[in-house]
Amino acid sequence: MPREELKEWEKLFAFLKAPLSSLKRVGPKRAATFSRLGISSVGDLLYHLPREYEDRSEPLTISQIKPGKRCFFRCKVWKGGPLTIGRRRVYDVYFHDHTGTVRGRWFNFREEYLKKSLPPGKELLLYGEVTQNSYDGYLEVIHPQWEPVGKEPPLGVLPLYPSVQGLHQLTIREVMKEALKAFPKHREYLPPTLMKREGFLPLGETLWNIHFPRIDQLAAIKAGEAPSIRRLIFEEFFFFQMVLLLKRRARTKLKGIPFKPPGELRKALLESLPFELTEAQLLTLEEIDRDLSGDSPMHRLIQGDVGSGKTVVALLAMVRGVENGYQVAMMAPTEILAEQHAMVLEHLLSPLGVKVELLVSGLPAARKRKVLQGLREGTVPVVVGTHAVIQEGVEFKRLGLVVVDEQHRFGVMQRAALKEKGESPHMLVMTATPIPRTLSLTLYGDLDISVIDQLPKGRKPIKTAIVYEHQRGRMYRFIRSELEKGAQVYMVYPLVEESERLGLRSATAMYSELVKEFAPFKVGLLHGQMSRQEKEEVMLQLKKGEINLLVATTVIEVGIDVPNATVMVIEEAHRFGLSQLHQLRGRVGRGNKPSFCILMAGEKGKLSASARERLKILESTTDGFVIAEKDLELRGPGDYLGTRQSGLPAFKIGDIVRDQKELLKARTWASRIISADPRLRLPEHAGIKAYILYSGLWKQAKTVEAG
Repeated sequence: MPREELKEWEKLFAFLKAPLSSLKRVGPKRAATFSRLGISSVGDLLYHLPREYEDRSEPLTISQIKPGKRCFFRCKVWKGGPLTIGRRRVYDVYFHDHTGTVRGRWFNFREEYLKKSLPPGKELLLYGEVTQNSYDGYLEVIHPQWEPVGKEPPLGVLPLYPSVQGLHQLTIREVMKEALKAFPKHREYLPPTLMKREGFLPLGETLWNIHFPRIDQLAAIKAGEAPSIRRLIFEEFFFFQMVLLLKRRARTKLKGIPFKPPGELRKALLESLPFELTEAQLLTLEEIDRDLSGDSPMHRLIQGDVGSGKTVVALLAMVRGVENGYQVAMMAPTEILAEQHAMVLEHLLSPLGVKVELLVSGLPAARKRKVLQGLREGTVPVVVGTHAVIQEGVEFKRLGLVVVDEQHRFGVMQRAALKEKGESPHMLVMTATPIPRTLSLTLYGDLDISVIDQLPKGRKPIKTAIVYEHQRGRMYRFIRSELEKGAQVYMVYPLVEESERLGLRSATAMYSELVKEFAPFKVGLLHGQMSRQEKEEVMLQLKKGEINLLVATTVIEVGIDVPNATVMVIEEAHRFGLSQLHQLRGRVGRGNKPSFCILMAGEKGKLSASARERLKILESTTDGFVIAEKDLELRGPGDYLGTRQSGLPAFKIGDIVRDQKELLKARTWASRIISADPRLRLPEHAGIKAYILYSGLWKQAKTVEAG
């Protein structure tokens, strides 16, 4: 970006980037304390928002405070000191006014600090939750907050900030006011049209209103509806969406590999399939084929519920790559899933003369060398593997298509590393975890998305039931009846081995018990600590029908396809997330027989209300998208995905569940601006360009051409 484009905002950005020590009242020692909060610059400080606000407009007298309420009152220190109660050391300080006395109590205290800070006769404003001590009946406040009278801000709304030991709330407020007073006048970087239409205030005023609001603004700020808090939430989402869209635009500028139309190999594969594709599969395949024919590299996500047939669609795309003389790589998050994909692909492609190889870390050295040589020389057209396919030393002669399964389990860098094994290859990513729209805009905003929302013909809905410990005998009798009909059964446990601390059933311990319980039926065991050869042998026996009941951990969550399996039992089901339970349930119901999912929930009286709510949701619906929305609401985005490695950005202010409206609005504005001015050349968009550069998002985008 030319230097002159930054000039109008240089003063602002220089101020925000300035070290905290540039402010009055902040010396090296205080700056070091702030750094423990992740605050090293003035900008870090200004965007360190209050965790809550307190209305301190009218201090109470001690006689007016009540147990069970957070109270604010004026008082003087009477006396105080440490003492031992039972085996615990506490520090008690008695406060009084003309109406009565109350006690403050500290645990894990610093005695010298309290002695120095709270000498007898000192006048204070005290705040905290009042309780009544059950032993002596005294009203007391545990770890009260206090302000010295005469130094407190004007009575009204008081911000309370996330803090660390040694950093008093009063100090944070004093330093915050210094920063706000020094805030420079500047031109707004958001376009005037956007500012006016959304009713946003100037940035300086916005920050003042958030840190030190008036009483009449408080309710709207807490509800996230005040223009000030809305602006900061919107900005955070808006600039992230701008970068995603700029990345997408950059991809369209890259020279891709235009594939020729599908030929005889695709036709032969379609004819060999024992089923017809659904309309949703055909539509997705049409979208993929259109991408593969284009001059730019495909970057598409296939999103679909469990059992919807994503892998078959991906396989048809892979065959087109092979027909065009290119190599295809498929990456899965676990060895067992990679092995399953390799088995399926080999079964379908080897009759057509297409070689499929597996590349995982557990491969024997000689076999691994042979696979690597085949990839390097181009004699291996299709490889399936784990992260092993992106390791150093793996070279492709002509990589044309990359397929990533269960893509949210891989970090952004891992996906990029695989793509870099070729020259702008097409990329197809899949997930069997339905992603709510707001989350998909955040995670996959730079991808084109295809949704497969139909199940194959003939599939029957899976009946789901919550079963408690006292019903175990009845459940075992039901399983035996299914086994006697010739069906196969899964029993899934949260642990491989027993844990005294957690007190949960484990797969290995229950395996021995179930062998006896269900004799003479064959019981198998599968978990992640087994060797690759052991896992392969178990899966082969399961597919052949030689294993009637499989005892397993969650390694079977994805990729297992046994049409004869009709019962899924999930032990300690209340300890799993909704989406994971839905994934496990999807391992049955893959044939034309009635199928069942049994959620074992321990002892009925000990189940928490939240756990009961989760299981009831699963019992009431088999729609993965409905379940995903509920799971996101209940657990939040980080826990919902199971890992922060997923590429989900850590928004500091906005919440993609709570603030869906602002996220969608930010996406709309970003799309509108990029469509009208893809290079951000218009004067009203120069501020956006400047902000992206200042914030470091520019490096991510690598797209906006200057000038």
